[in-house]
Amino acid sequence: LKFLCKVMGCCFGGLRRSPRALANWQTWSGDESALLDRTHPSWVIVRSTKDMRALAATLPRSNDRIVEIGCSFGLCTEVLASQNALLFAFDVGNECVERTRKLVGPAATVERVDCIESFEWVKALVKCHSINVFFVDLGGCRRSQDVLPVLVGICSFQPSICVVKNEELFDQAKAATRLSPQWWADVTRGVVCPGHSSSKEMQKNYMNFALRYPERNVPDSELKICRFFNYGTCRKGARCTFDHTHCHCCLQPGHLAADCSLLA
Repeated sequence: LKFLCKVMGCCFGGLRRSPRALANWQTWSGDESALLDRTHPSWVIVRSTKDMRALAATLPRSNDRIVEIGCSFGLCTEVLASQNALLFAFDVGNECVERTRKLVGPAATVERVDCIESFEWVKALVKCHSINVFFVDLGGCRRSQDVLPVLVGICSFQPSICVVKNEELFDQAKAATRLSPQWWADVTRGVVCPGHSSSKEMQKNYMNFALRYPERNVPDSELKICRFFNYGTCRKGARCTFDHTHCHCCLQPGHLAADCSLLA
């Protein structure tokens, strides 16, 4: 009997530690009577930008560290920035990034990053800044299957709050009898986290790797860090006018992004 209890304890103990089991999934729309609270870690699925903005104005706290994936033209970013929390906003579109930067100014770090193709960048940011809140809008009308790999990756971080805007996923959740850990396991069956690129792969395809990461400056300087040198080889060598001493990932001197522990 003791052996059986021990085995069952290990099984259920593992379940409690599982990110998927810890996720308290729910849907929310503006017609509901009350906004959500943060009594328990929650994943919230919404259908519209309006609802996402409403939660951005209510859920974050000033001591949060927030990442917004898919900031578009900054409608939600502007609300998040008003919470005076540490905020990073990413989008793959140059125009989106520029307009969002103008909208929020220094209240947020806005960078052009493809978080599907370069998920290791998100992972490094989470490690470096202990990110605990995510707002995700990878195309609200995009198929849920295109968004799920990133959500599976974020799930491994065990955030306190993750708000996801996706119409298809919202409709699936509304149709479900109960949003349980098993529901999430069924939805993500066969889905894997976006792949991590090894240092060797970075070296081999450094041109592609370098250009898909955002431009970054040396801390407290206007001098840009050379992405080509960080992820492979800078063909300009000594003629390059960009910095060759700082890591493009963690911004610290003395090593390259290809060797950075945050990208390990």
